[in-house]
Amino acid sequence: MIEIIKCLLLLIATLPLTVTAAEGDIKWTYNTGAPIYWSPTLGVDGTVHVGSNKLYALNPNGTLRWQFYPGHSMTFAPAITPQGTLYIGQVDLYAVNSTGSLQWIYPIDDSVHCEPALAKDGTIYVGADDLYAINPNGTLKWRSSTGKRINSPPTIGADGTIYVGSGLNLFAFNSDGSVKWQAQVDNLIEGPATIDKNGTVYVGTSVTQGSTLYAFRADGQRLWTFKTGGWITAAVSIGGDGTLYVGSFDGNLYALNPNGTLKWQFHTGGGIMSTAAVDANESIYVGSADHNFYAINSNGTEKWHITTAGAVHSSPIIDLNGTIYFGSVDGKLYAVEGGHSLANTPWPMYRRNTQHTAKGVEFNNVGVIKGRVTNAAGYPLLWVLVLSYHENEMNFTFTDYNGLYEFRDEIPGRVLLRAFRADYGTVYQRTAVEAGKIVQSSIQF
Repeated sequence: MIEIIKCLLLLIATLPLTVTAAEGDIKWTYNTGAPIYWSPTLGVDGTVHVGSNKLYALNPNGTLRWQFYPGHSMTFAPAITPQGTLYIGQVDLYAVNSTGSLQWIYPIDDSVHCEPALAKDGTIYVGADDLYAINPNGTLKWRSSTGKRINSPPTIGADGTIYVGSGLNLFAFNSDGSVKWQAQVDNLIEGPATIDKNGTVYVGTSVTQGSTLYAFRADGQRLWTFKTGGWITAAVSIGGDGTLYVGSFDGNLYALNPNGTLKWQFHTGGGIMSTAAVDANESIYVGSADHNFYAINSNGTEKWHITTAGAVHSSPIIDLNGTIYFGSVDGKLYAVEGGHSLANTPWPMYRRNTQHTAKGVEFNNVGVIKGRVTNAAGYPLLWVLVLSYHENEMNFTFTDYNGLYEFRDEIPGRVLLRAFRADYGTVYQRTAVEAGKIVQSSIQF
């Protein structure tokens, strides 16, 4: 167990000072010097990774940790493993370790320009001329063709099915590379699929006349469609009550009921490529080409907005402390006080989670487990790694500056909590909790 933790946890040499901030306040910015179009990615140790002219790794206080430059821009969002390995689809598929060193490159015949997805067994899926399945050591597992270029980042269902858009079809692949089914749509699918707790798959179409959001059953049968006034390149996000949120090039963020009927729409002054993120308070966050980043209440009214010096196409992420991260075409990564952590839903943000694995799970009997790690005198212990685990699964989180931790358990049944010091020291205490409930659990030193 200790060896596993050593692979996961990087010591943080300098802790930033805590600052009281109101929701919507900018905590810090980092200027990359080139446009940021895609979403940042968060490592399990709190490192923020963002692509621009290079791939940048930033400490939680906004200072530079390292940068990676293979000789061309690294604009796309990486996916990251619990061990800190980053996979970036940019021309070829790159594997970069947690210190910014190159592990390997897998050459793609027809230049990949989308994010990879990470399966439970470590397989990396990425689309280009074909759908590629790559082993964690950088060797080819299999390669399957759809007959057309794959335009959308892969999404993985709870049963291992891989969903990609290619030509005028949504394809569902089995984990061995065979085609499970395909369903026709009205135009190209450029955004990734989203999957809800029932296995329903949501995708939107774009380019020329594409402006349709589709809902398909897990067997490929179409359930409903919804038309917007512009292209849909953003993915669907899911709120706590099942509300579906999707942006369109017509400048609107649409809130839809699970049956595909309109609940409300929020208008911005520019096209929306950004995929919304939903927090535990049911606030929705999304960027627009009108240079603004918006916080929207669950009833569709504006909560606040931040104006940047460029279009905001980047999809936001939300960390454990409620900090919201997004990029702008002005070249800056913004860290903003949000106040609430990510919503506990099957798909609350772009690529499902802050690691951008795009891997769905069974969400029956799922719960949020919250707690605090303190010493015997009641003082919070900073940067402690907390684990919950079953026989074959683990979840990881870090405490914040108040010793608080929070994570979502995605497997029914009982789990075991363990807390480790930042120097890989002894277990403080073990606490068994029941998944599927909101649990307050304190672990003392």
